[in-house]
Amino acid sequence: MCVLGILGIILMIIENELTFSQIDNNDTISSWSIKIVISFSTLVLIGFIFQYHHLDLSLYAVNNSIEDYRIAITYKKIFLILLEILVCAVHPMPRSFPRPSNSSVENTSSNSSTPTRYPLSYVSVDVALGFPMFARVYLLCRFIMFHSHVFHDISSRSIGYLNRVSIDYLFLIKAYLQQYPASCLTTLCIIVFFIGSWCTRACDYTPTNEHVSMSQAMWFFIVTFTTIGYGDFTPSTYCGRIIASIVGIFGILVVALLITVLAQKFLLNRWEKYVHSFVLNVELAKNRKMQAANIIKFAFQAWHLKKKNISESSIRYLQAQQRLFQSIRSLHEIKQKQRQLVDNCVDQIDIISVQHLSLYAVNNSIEDSRVTLTNRKIFLIVLEILICAIHPMPRSFPHRLNASVENISSNSSISTPYSSSYIDIDVALGLPMFARGYLLCRFIVFHSHLFLDASSRSIGYLNQISINYFFLIKVYVQQWPRRCIMTFCIMVFLIGSWCLRACDYTSNNEHLSMLDSMWLFIITFTTVGYGDIAPSTYCGRSIATIIGFLGVILIALLISVLTQKLLLDRSEKYVHNFVLNIQLAKEYKIEAANIIKFAFRVWYMKKKNISLSSIHYLQAQRRLFQSIQSLQQNKQEQRKLIDSCIDQIDLIAMHRNTTVQTYEAKELLKKTKVKIDKIEEKLVEMNININNTINDMQKTLNMLFDKVSQ
Repeated sequence: MCVLGILGIILMIIENELTFSQIDNNDTISSWSIKIVISFSTLVLIGFIFQYHHLDLSLYAVNNSIEDYRIAITYKKIFLILLEILVCAVHPMPRSFPRPSNSSVENTSSNSSTPTRYPLSYVSVDVALGFPMFARVYLLCRFIMFHSHVFHDISSRSIGYLNRVSIDYLFLIKAYLQQYPASCLTTLCIIVFFIGSWCTRACDYTPTNEHVSMSQAMWFFIVTFTTIGYGDFTPSTYCGRIIASIVGIFGILVVALLITVLAQKFLLNRWEKYVHSFVLNVELAKNRKMQAANIIKFAFQAWHLKKKNISESSIRYLQAQQRLFQSIRSLHEIKQKQRQLVDNCVDQIDIISVQHLSLYAVNNSIEDSRVTLTNRKIFLIVLEILICAIHPMPRSFPHRLNASVENISSNSSISTPYSSSYIDIDVALGLPMFARGYLLCRFIVFHSHLFLDASSRSIGYLNQISINYFFLIKVYVQQWPRRCIMTFCIMVFLIGSWCLRACDYTSNNEHLSMLDSMWLFIITFTTVGYGDIAPSTYCGRSIATIIGFLGVILIALLISVLTQKLLLDRSEKYVHNFVLNIQLAKEYKIEAANIIKFAFRVWYMKKKNISLSSIHYLQAQRRLFQSIQSLQQNKQEQRKLIDSCIDQIDLIAMHRNTTVQTYEAKELLKKTKVKIDKIEEKLVEMNININNTINDMQKTLNMLFDKVSQ
């Protein structure tokens, strides 16, 4: 099915491109033949869809022990099947009918020598029928699901079934986004980029009624996808405006997806959190000792002043009291931060401080440093040398890539505007020099207190954590998000503004002023794009594209930081989960009552010998089945609620309490065994005493009998 769906899309694009090349936009033999092939592939695809859903319902009935697969057919299932057939059935028809939707357009253009521009409502019929074919891309998602190793692995599907987790496309896309976020987002953006660019080309026209070029469509997609919209290129038809709206909304969704990925990437993992918590704990311990010393100092000072009978309203006494109370308040705040630090810590580990950290070669017992050279290391060294080597050359060679521009400007008094491909050589060699900014990151690493502190590096080494720039940026974003974001924005603002000034020109072939370039940076970075200033060269457009994506990434970073700040803490989460648990308990009782009601109805109809294929019996079976499904979903939501309520800290506390209770039970068992042993010893002694007493009594009786007999 996936091959047929993608084949239909490719043939549709080829057929429309052949039609675009015709002046009168009429069908040709080749385009008509391609439409025949598209129609045939569509019929075969619809047949495969019917067969797929029939097998899917049959398999579902077998898995759930349902006698008739028609019981599993719900209104939602019927709607989804009809929607899928409708999506796959739409395609350009191989019929001969007028291509323009408005016949007056053809009459006007045929009677006049000057072409009349198409109205806003104009759209080609083949284009209008071809756009819905891109919805067949969902078949690619189904193909990915059926060919995934998770779907084919029986053990994975068994675990998913036992945990009530469906191995469907939504689960797979979550798993792939967790494993390969960069690859997934890049692939998605590339696919949407080409589809959106071609749709823009098919919908929009130039003033001469020609379709826009692919390069113009790509530029329009970029400024729309990043929600910038300079205004240098706008859609000319309603169809183009609809495509632009969809592209803009999709860009916002991709930004939201990027936010979630960045939020996960900027979270400290388990071992990084150990190191970070250790460093914070050391700092808090130092501050706590200082505040405790201050409390003793100011308390003694207040006592000394009071002993000297100094008035309690004097300035010295009030200052001593004020400092004492401030120190006490600071000590309470430090204790609270320490408790929060323990709550945020994932696990309890024994931290061992090592005062010296040897080099990599010494730690791994390597005598020669050349042994550690790998192909990746060599590549990074060569890349770093290449980045630092690029600069404007002090040699005499042509300063312009396009020599014809200088000739024209020197021979004519009126300056000709530079072409879109124009760029100065010194600017082209100077822009890569900004990549040397990575040296600032290295400077930050080598002068960071985490890197200079031997104990922090030792803890990082023990937990296999490298104190590098990526770890430091995570820590700094966690501690000082506003400072980090503001510093990054200022640096990018100054660099980006100068790059736009160097790359773009006015109509008089002069560089933009710094104020104009700053304004262009702001409307690009914030994705506003008023349209009063727009890049005029390919270099400027490239810089604007990079600035737009940096703005989107920064917005994503800002939202991820705010998301972490707005998360519920432990106490708030408990209250929220308690309320949800009450609601789920009510729904659970309602669904349980529905199961009893519909089960009794099915049993009653079966007892009356009503046909199993009757509508009433099937409806009762379907409602019973839906109630069972709702009950299972309710149970699953309750389990998820419990999982979200009990975090790792609670599990640690439960484990600790269980260990303590087990130890106490063992001690009690030992004491009980000792008591039982003592009781057994006493019983043995009592048994011996009783036996001795009985023997003595027998001897006494024997003696009495002897005396009586005498």
